[in-house]
Amino acid sequence: MKTITAFMLIAAATLAGCSRTPPERQVIDDAAEALGGAAPVRSATALLLDGGGTNGDLGQNRAPDADLPLFNVSELRHAIDLANRRARRSMNRVEADDPTESDSQNFGWDNGVAYNIDAKGMARRQGDIVARERQAELFLHHPLALVRAALDDGATVSNLRRDGDTTLVDITTSQGEMVTLGVNSETHLPVLARSMFYHPNLGDTLRETTFSDYQAVSGLRLPARMMTRVDRYPVADLTFTRQALNEAIEDISAPSDVRSAEAPTPVANVTVQEVAPGVWWLAGQSHHSVLVEFSDHLKLIEVPQNETRALAVIAKARELRPDKPLTKAVVTHHHFDHSGGIRAAIAEGLTLVTHERNRALFEELAKRPHTIVQDALARNPREARIETVADDMTVKDAMRSMRVFHVIDGTGHSDSMLAVYLPNERILVQGDLFNSQGPNPKRMAIINKRFEELGLRIQRHVPIHGAITPHTEYLKIMRSAQPTAS
Repeated sequence: MKTITAFMLIAAATLAGCSRTPPERQVIDDAAEALGGAAPVRSATALLLDGGGTNGDLGQNRAPDADLPLFNVSELRHAIDLANRRARRSMNRVEADDPTESDSQNFGWDNGVAYNIDAKGMARRQGDIVARERQAELFLHHPLALVRAALDDGATVSNLRRDGDTTLVDITTSQGEMVTLGVNSETHLPVLARSMFYHPNLGDTLRETTFSDYQAVSGLRLPARMMTRVDRYPVADLTFTRQALNEAIEDISAPSDVRSAEAPTPVANVTVQEVAPGVWWLAGQSHHSVLVEFSDHLKLIEVPQNETRALAVIAKARELRPDKPLTKAVVTHHHFDHSGGIRAAIAEGLTLVTHERNRALFEELAKRPHTIVQDALARNPREARIETVADDMTVKDAMRSMRVFHVIDGTGHSDSMLAVYLPNERILVQGDLFNSQGPNPKRMAIINKRFEELGLRIQRHVPIHGAITPHTEYLKIMRSAQPTAS
């Protein structure tokens, strides 16, 4: 009898040990309990967040080592449809250092489909890369949505570890999404979410959102403040003054025509206009380039936007003068919409020419891993060759003279900007300093002093943005707008 009893006790203990919750899964269970309980977390259907805060403009800082320009965010509304895996965010933004610069944003994610809504209420589908980023930004980087997803039977939890007072686990949702959850080791409340996404400039990029200022919301505890960092750049600091749980929210599904549309991919339309013998304006979209012919080689000014645009411009340049090698690309400044093609240019064997303050960033961008999406440089690795300009440099041969010089626009837009002047043709090539379709009078007046200091006798502006404009028209616009600018 004693033997049978002992056996039964051992068997019971063994069964109890087998049924013990794995420590990784226990982290999720404890986090759910800290939020208010697994049952209410599982049954949550919708969350509406209203508030404001600040938004950093990624890739648009004054210089590569400067802080991002900040926008003050108001009328922020973030709606999350937990039951149907949808989310939408709308907000108004005003640039902190220049209140004249403002915009409104309205964008969403619907179970794998990303879309933007313009000022007229028209929705347009965004690419798959954007959709994967929005999935984290709008949905899974909220602790309620993430813990709820982790509680699903099809989700897996692994890689339990500690970092100071934070316990970390990796979650793979039933949809195959991978997110790291960090919880406070004492309170078990979620304190951060991390996930990787692909950025065309930065490559494999970490997004981290931290959660704080927890408040009681209809039986749950939810964070009233969320801060997001992309790579090393703070891009959002949002505070929610109102949180509504399980209330009816507006329809935030992607419109049927958006969902049925093909996800767009980058395209390039390169038009050619010879603005002087041996000088071509390669336009066709929002960002242009200029090709300059020398006696035995070609130089390109700007490889903008993305790999698709840069490769198309490079191919067109070689097509125009196939007997001469394309050797260098002048990059006017580091802003991501202007430097988006530098990795493609490096892969094509071009030497980059840029302001000296941009060198460290360009070297870093050339070395960053691009494994989530393999770009041209990942497929064809090369060492980056970079030449820098400190203040003023002239390149000259029997056919052509080209002056590359530094311009500080005076408005805080970019302190590491280069412009290019062709003295024989009296052509100025610049990016962001002057756009005839949206001139900035204050900037125009400041940079015109720089032109005068250098003794430039400009006849035409052949820009990276906007239309080719006579300098007389430039001066007319600048002078007519001076009262407004002052």
